[in-house]
Amino acid sequence: MGHPDDIGQTVAAIMNAFISDTDVLQVDDIAGVLTNYGRPGPAPGATGSGAGSRS
Repeated sequence: MGHPDDIGQTVAAIMNAFISDTDVLQVDDIAGVLTNYGRPGPAPGATGSGAGSRS
């Protein structure tokens, strides 16, 4: 994962090398998290039957 602003490019992101007024996650922030951690799996204990359902 590079830092585009290091080579003269700019990217709208909360996690950037420069302070800005951005206070909402940007596409680049989300892409960075997915690159580092991957997509989330099902929640522990999830059965896929929906919340509050009874068998």
